[in-house]
Amino acid sequence: MRILIITPVFPLPLDTGTRVRLYNLAREFKALGHCIGLLSFADGSSLPHLKEMQKICEHIEIISIGDARQGKRTFKEIVHRLFLVAGAIIKGMPPRFAQVKHPGMMSKASRLVPEYDLVFIEFFFMAQNIHKTLIQRFAEKFVLVEHDISFIPARRQWKHASGLLRMIAWVSYQGIKYSEMRVLRRFRTVAAMSIADQNYLAGRLSQTRVLLFPNGVDTETIQPQKERRNPNTLRTDLLYIGGLAHFPNYDAVAFFLQSMLPEIQTHFSNVRLVVIGNTAGRSQKLERMASGSVVFTGFVPHIEDYYANCLAVVVPLRIAGGTRLKVLEAMAAGVPVVSTAVGVEGLDVEAELHYLKAEDAAEMAAAIGQIRNDTNVVDTLIAAAREVCEQKYAWKIIAKNILTEIQ
Repeated sequence: MRILIITPVFPLPLDTGTRVRLYNLAREFKALGHCIGLLSFADGSSLPHLKEMQKICEHIEIISIGDARQGKRTFKEIVHRLFLVAGAIIKGMPPRFAQVKHPGMMSKASRLVPEYDLVFIEFFFMAQNIHKTLIQRFAEKFVLVEHDISFIPARRQWKHASGLLRMIAWVSYQGIKYSEMRVLRRFRTVAAMSIADQNYLAGRLSQTRVLLFPNGVDTETIQPQKERRNPNTLRTDLLYIGGLAHFPNYDAVAFFLQSMLPEIQTHFSNVRLVVIGNTAGRSQKLERMASGSVVFTGFVPHIEDYYANCLAVVVPLRIAGGTRLKVLEAMAAGVPVVSTAVGVEGLDVEAELHYLKAEDAAEMAAAIGQIRNDTNVVDTLIAAAREVCEQKYAWKIIAKNILTEIQ
């Protein structure tokens, strides 16, 4: 089968959860004997990895854009985006989603779609680059992949906001919900990342088939950390993994530093938070919240040393959607996970068996205390979490199940 992936981000380098997912699924689809095509935007960080992706994809076409993370945009790109933002506001669509609409992407998609048997559109806002007539003509080919239901994190952000920010968040939530549902109704087949998201969409899209495409983890490359047998009482680092450009990650780190870390340090004074991921220039304010108790590493290509030396991975998310690759990767690596319910939402894992649950400062401090002082708890968590990764979330299993679901 010939499979085309249309995505706003190039799959390499593996510095975000989206890229990890795209790369591993493309690799596994190829291993199953399918021919893979890729149509993607690509910035300066991705172009050096083009040859690596060509080992997986028989055909790649890209739309080269400025590196937004470094603030590099040409004058023409800036003007083009201003027009898109203005048009989005008039239509009631959130401006940040309109910025991925590109005439070059639309032209390439129109040419490539007829050549493939199956077309994955990653994220609902990328559907702006597919002509409505093309969707209607090749309806059976398209699968719109919802990495999360975007208006659910927006709704959570609105509920956590206050004052003027609450009103702004409500307007944003309503705009995203209207735009997203309108796009989803154009497609015969939509895929969700979690059972909760699948059920939510199925109840609102009566004419659409809603499939389950869960996230996964590379259980062959990621192995349990042998060094974790060192005494946990000697460990002081708690890891948070996620780029701060994504607001739910920023909110989670701020929430942890303001509400949870002070309580933890009343019991374990030398504990600190290590944040791994692109800071996007947003770390200074967070550093002031916990001077000397938080470290920002930026993106690191190899996280194994951090896993080996940390006490636990913490996931204090409050407003995210979809499912978290960071949780699965930590579990596969044999690292204890402490998370809110939102942090593990959509994953088939159980509190006290696969991870420790902590919704507030007292629960987080208690969980960290358990991990430091009770090796039996740690051993149980590590073994059960690794087992569920191998049995349900290995990328080989996920890729095969996705194609079975579609067929």
